[in-house]
Amino acid sequence: LEREGARVFLSSLRSKTAERLLLAHGVVGPSVPERKVFVTLDQALQKCEEIILTEAGKLRKDQSDEEWPLDILLLDYVEGFVSDKASATAAAKAAAQRFERLELKENQVLFRSEDPA
Repeated sequence: LEREGARVFLSSLRSKTAERLLLAHGVVGPSVPERKVFVTLDQALQKCEEIILTEAGKLRKDQSDEEWPLDILLLDYVEGFVSDKASATAAAKAAAQRFERLELKENQVLFRSEDPA
């Protein structure tokens, strides 16, 4: 998978036999320190999410320093819920209309962790 450009994340290796097999074949271990085995699936998914968000942010930042319209930013989200591009575009525009812009000053707090939901 990695040769094809995919990233591989391993988690929850509870079987010592499987762990020894992966180590013997160089799938995990000191020879591949970048391929961490996560204790839980949740930790592996969190790492995937971090990488996806970081890469998406870099792509958008590299493409332009200008602010992107909200309906364009929402398009990636709504495309998973509709069957075609035209419906996704309409859904993103409709969703964007429900947002209200709020500009905060540097170090201004929007909410605190102890605030009620």
